[in-house]
Amino acid sequence: MTLLSVDSLSAYHGNVRALWDVSLKVEEGETVALLGANGAGKSTLLRSIMGLVRPSSGSVKLRGEEISSRRPHEIVSRGVSFVPEGRRLFPAMTADENLAVAVPRGCRDAEQRMAEVYSIFPSLTEKRSLQAGTLSGGEQQMIAIGRAMMTKPALLVVDEPSLGLSPAATGRTLKALRGLADEGTSVLLAEQNLDLALSASDRAYVFENGHIAMSGASATLVNDPHVRGAYLGGEV
Repeated sequence: MTLLSVDSLSAYHGNVRALWDVSLKVEEGETVALLGANGAGKSTLLRSIMGLVRPSSGSVKLRGEEISSRRPHEIVSRGVSFVPEGRRLFPAMTADENLAVAVPRGCRDAEQRMAEVYSIFPSLTEKRSLQAGTLSGGEQQMIAIGRAMMTKPALLVVDEPSLGLSPAATGRTLKALRGLADEGTSVLLAEQNLDLALSASDRAYVFENGHIAMSGASATLVNDPHVRGAYLGGEV
């Protein structure tokens, strides 16, 4: 069943057109990767889905409901959570406190939700009372993902999860995202690490200058020289 559908979406970044008639889908329980060089339009698409950028044309639908005119908090309430580029935690607050800020109003099972986050990232359990700013980049990324999971989303949207992380931390992060999809939470991620993104996803879309240059099963795209050419911003 289709969870998210984007149809003929165009959008601007300032006065520059960043997306040109982009169409894609994310199915229930699926991990989808967005690939492409910096400035290809991936982040603008994610921000358009989250209501942070207003599209100039086209549609974004969640389970058939048009959400492109909704405000970000309304989109979150409908089951979409966002992990922004750079994590954007509150560095002086503890891991627990960073998770708690995402608890929906009126939520009666906040402790259970927090326990579920720590079950996904058990290495954080002993550091839950430490300030987020004192933790490693990989640990901070875990908290950022956990914060988004506190709303129990149907779709987790993640922008550049490997940014600033070591290769080992990147691998652990993408493995965790894949695990979330296996448990039923769909994942849409924009990622610069081509090989790891393809290994962690079911399907991928390759962006080039605001267009989708190609798409397909990740297992098929991983060895496609045209994918690497678009990703590197040049010909192969």
